[in-house]
Amino acid sequence: VDALEPFGVAVVSGRLGDVGVGGLTLGGGLSFLSGQYGLVCDNVLNIEIVLANASIVNANASSNPDLFFALKGGGNQFGIVTSFTMKAYPIGTAGNVWGGLRSYSGIYAEELINATQAFTANFDPKAAVIVTGEIAIDSLLDIFVVFLFYDGAAPPAGVFDAFDALPTISDDVKTRTYADLLTSDDNVNLYGLRYLIRGTTLPNLPSPLGPALFLEHYNTWKSYVLSNNLLHPGFIFSLAFQPLPAVIPSHATAAGGNALGMDERNGDFMWMEYDISWLTPLSDNEAHAMAMNITSTVQEMVKQKYGGRGLMNSNAQPGGAVVGEGDGKGGQGLVFLNDAMYDQLPLQSYGMGNYERLKGVQQAIDPRAFFAGRTGGFKFT
Repeated sequence: VDALEPFGVAVVSGRLGDVGVGGLTLGGGLSFLSGQYGLVCDNVLNIEIVLANASIVNANASSNPDLFFALKGGGNQFGIVTSFTMKAYPIGTAGNVWGGLRSYSGIYAEELINATQAFTANFDPKAAVIVTGEIAIDSLLDIFVVFLFYDGAAPPAGVFDAFDALPTISDDVKTRTYADLLTSDDNVNLYGLRYLIRGTTLPNLPSPLGPALFLEHYNTWKSYVLSNNLLHPGFIFSLAFQPLPAVIPSHATAAGGNALGMDERNGDFMWMEYDISWLTPLSDNEAHAMAMNITSTVQEMVKQKYGGRGLMNSNAQPGGAVVGEGDGKGGQGLVFLNDAMYDQLPLQSYGMGNYERLKGVQQAIDPRAFFAGRTGGFKFT
C-alpha cells in the first residue's frame, strides 16, 4: 500500500497494516474496499506457485484456471505461493480517504447494533465498518471500538449518521491517506499476548428482527463472558460485527467466482468474529473451550427462533435462501476461513458444491498429499 501511494492507487488489502498478504488472500480476504471490488481474492490476476512436483507454475484465468479458482479462498493446501499479481484501483479523493477508530461506552450497545444492521441493509459500496464489543473485567473494560471507512475525503450525509449521533470516548477519524489509515488501525493490536479467533455467520434480517437477533446474541455473549472472566483474570474478549452485504458476492461472480461459493441472491449477512486474548499458556485450554462455547448455540438459536417463517435477509432476491433452512453452505452456514478456529471446517462450509471441486484440484496436483502432511491450516477430509 505504501509503495502505491505516490500513484494514487491501492490494492484491495487487509484492514490493518500488519495483516499478511498470503494468508489474507488464500483465505478470501475482507477489505474496506470489498463493497466496491469484492474480496481480496477476487482481485488477483495471477498467482505464481510451487507445486509438490517442484514445478513452478502460474495460475490465472487462462492458465491452470482450476487451480486459480481453488487458490481464491481455498486455503494453503495446494502449494507454496511465491507471488500475487493484483489489480490496483484509484483511491480516495486526491489520494485521501476518511476513516479511523472511535470508541464508545458499552451502554450504547443497542444503538450501535441497530446502526450496524441498518448500515448493512442500506449499504454504500464506498463505506465500511467493523463494530467490536470489548470486555475485560480486570480493567473494568466495557466498550465498543468501531472502525469507520469511506473511500473519499468525507462521507456524504446519511452514511454514518447513526454512529455520529452517539457520544464517543475517543475519536481519531479524519481525512488521511489510505496507508496512514491502515497503519493507525494497528493501534488496536495487543502484541505479546496469546490470541485466538473464531468465526460464524449470522443473517442480516430486515428491521426489527435483525437488530433484535444481533442484540440477543450480543447479550448472550456478554453474559457468558462476564460469568467466566471472573474465573480467568487477564482475559480480553471481543465480538466483532463485520457486514457482508450482497454486493460483495456479486463482485465474485463478475470475477469468475471464488472458492467460498457465496450467492448474492441470499442477500446480506453479518460475519461474526470472536477474539480472546490472554496472558500465559496455563490458560490455553480454558480459552479454547470458552471460544467454542460462545458459538455453540447461536446457529441453533437462529434456526429455532427465525427458521420456518419464510424469512429472508435484507436485499435478498428471488431464488435466495430462506433463513434457518437448508444446510446454509456459502451463506448462513459459511465459516470465513480468515476468522476460523482450528476445530472449525471452513472449506466444508463453502457453497455451490465447491468443496468437492477444491478437493479434486488438490488431489490432482498433490496426489501424495505432500503439502497436506507438512503444513498446518485447514485440511480436505
